[in-house]
Amino acid sequence: MLITIQCSCCVLTICTELNAKEIDVITVPTKDIVLVHEPKTKVDLTRYLENQNFRFDYAFDDSSNNETVYR
Repeated sequence: MLITIQCSCCVLTICTELNAKEIDVITVPTKDIVLVHEPKTKVDLTRYLENQNFRFDYAFDDSSNNETVYR
């Protein structure tokens, strides 16, 4: 039995994103890597992003449709 681990990212609604002025915290740079961008603040109040990599067998970004994901 073969087990495959997949990750699919969904988009927020346009209204939610515009109202909250949020940025994407997930990006999918390759077909098997997901980057999580965690906003942080240093002691001197400088804002920055801490990026974490996660590897999956398959990763799908917000432009992927259901047919591609469930193929």
